[in-house]
Amino acid sequence: MTRYFSLLSVIVCLVSPHWVLGFGTTQQIPAPGQTLPFLEITGPNEVVENSSAQFLAILHNQDGSTQDVSTVVSWNTTPSVVGTIQAGLLIAGDLDHAIHATVQAQYHVEGLDLQAEKGISVVGICPTGFALQFDGQDDLVRVPRSVSLEPGDITIEMWVKIQGDQRYHARLLRKCADFGNGYITCVSHGGDNRIQVRIDFFVAIAADPKQNAIYRDQWHHVTATCDKDYVKMYIDGIEVASVSNPRDSIPHTPVDLILGNGVESYLEAYKGMMDDVRIWNVARTESQIRETMNNRLTGSEPGLVAYWNFDEGQGQVVHDLSSFANHGYLGSKSSELDAADPVWVPSDAPVGICEDEEPEWVNTYHVDAVLGNDDNNGLTHRRAFATIQKAVDVAEEGWTVLVWPGTYYEEVDLKGKALLLQGQPGAVIDSQGGFGLTFAAGEQADTQVSNFILLNNYAAVFCAGSSPTLRNLTIVNNRNGITAYTGSSPTISNCILWNNTQNDLIGCTAVYCCVQDIAAGEGNISQDPLFADLAGGDFHLKSRIGRYVSATQQWVQDDLTSPCIDAGDPSDDPSAEPLPSGGRINMGAYGNTSEASQSPNPWPNAADLTHDGRVNLADLAAIAEQWLWKASWIQ
Repeated sequence: MTRYFSLLSVIVCLVSPHWVLGFGTTQQIPAPGQTLPFLEITGPNEVVENSSAQFLAILHNQDGSTQDVSTVVSWNTTPSVVGTIQAGLLIAGDLDHAIHATVQAQYHVEGLDLQAEKGISVVGICPTGFALQFDGQDDLVRVPRSVSLEPGDITIEMWVKIQGDQRYHARLLRKCADFGNGYITCVSHGGDNRIQVRIDFFVAIAADPKQNAIYRDQWHHVTATCDKDYVKMYIDGIEVASVSNPRDSIPHTPVDLILGNGVESYLEAYKGMMDDVRIWNVARTESQIRETMNNRLTGSEPGLVAYWNFDEGQGQVVHDLSSFANHGYLGSKSSELDAADPVWVPSDAPVGICEDEEPEWVNTYHVDAVLGNDDNNGLTHRRAFATIQKAVDVAEEGWTVLVWPGTYYEEVDLKGKALLLQGQPGAVIDSQGGFGLTFAAGEQADTQVSNFILLNNYAAVFCAGSSPTLRNLTIVNNRNGITAYTGSSPTISNCILWNNTQNDLIGCTAVYCCVQDIAAGEGNISQDPLFADLAGGDFHLKSRIGRYVSATQQWVQDDLTSPCIDAGDPSDDPSAEPLPSGGRINMGAYGNTSEASQSPNPWPNAADLTHDGRVNLADLAAIAEQWLWKASWIQ
């Protein structure tokens, strides 16, 4: 069960009457631009992964009035991997790169059938750098007093990850003397399961934790603002408290600013991580806070008077990247190590928008047996799933499941989905005596599998009432190869079926394949494929011209050349194979990949200088680029 902290306090020490915070919401009113009635979705254009965003469904009625129908419409997002949405509240998922998505709403009532959609971008976060970890005992960072840190209007922002029980009103940031003027942000564990907002030391009100929870071991963005009109608090970019300010500005006491602790005679030490602390001499708006809370700053932003990103990673100094040079010092002693020093730790705070605007592959899930985790989102290699089945389960029609090199000890059921299951060179499926690939839900030709090694299976491929497309599979050391029952008619090409103990093919036929126990079928052969090391599990094809060795990442030459080189379907694309290539795809799992064995045969047409399978202006351009070239020995 996730535990959250009951008290988040924002304290502004002012010589003023005690304040009580109130709560409120705002609503955008869209400009009419369609025939009435119509439905409109309002909300942000950009959402950050692992965050929430509120969208509103606004009904524009026939009489010109508007009505918020967010709680009664049906919500949806496309693609669904973006996250979940209920009552207009989008909870974005875990992403690496920007995804363009659509928020959709449908309204059905009293004969009305209205629809609306809004395009958004969901951006991924790529954390980098360091954070500081405070021990909850005596750790602190001290920033010498500066008038630049004593503005009339102020915004304080920081990312915090609370760890363990907190002392009463543990200080995140304090620039205030004992019961004096200044400002403080703190987090407390009061045991009443509520978040608390405090103004001065004596008065507090509680907010509903279901709305404003600060969870342990999760990063949260905390912001406090103050101007001549209001004091406000924000959690994760959402305003949660606001009170009128009876004073024109904050009165200050000329004291140092302290991070992670407070007045040393009080039990104010914070336990947890902290990153990306910012102080501004303006009261920022909610939209301004949300716009930059996940972005790294340059330090030159207008109004920024202090910015500590803690990316030094070592030493005794935290550098202020703003022009005001409000540098801080770890611990009780500025120039040497002591027990009060917080610890530098690698940061996983959600700060730093990923540079790539698009995923590496569009509509693709990644699987990596070595680096993956099924709790990842699978949308990039860095956040790959660990199992093929997980990717298949969540994949939508038409998507690609890209499987990275490694051995996958699992049975994979395609579950009737029309998708491409694509292995990278060295992807192996070993079900340890089961069915490697199962097609039993009516899969047709648009369910495609290519570039896998299947071994140690009872049946490498099992089809029942299904007709998938199988290309460039190396099926070795199984009991049975490809089995097809109850009307199945799989399309099989460019495969190698060898050293299987019972049958290579049952109930099906193949073309342009190397099949040990039968050669019938167009382009089929039954010659030894000449694997590099059948017993050792290296299924690259031998070649006198060049064979890739994965272990050393080098090319070697053999005494023999496999008959499976340049023997695949002549209508299939071989352009991914390295040169020299005979312009025809190789059989087996490495065909049409960067690790395809090289060919002794010439390219089919010498005029195709660009080796793209056609002779056109690109080839003429290649000639023109070298026009009038001559060797050094030509006079």
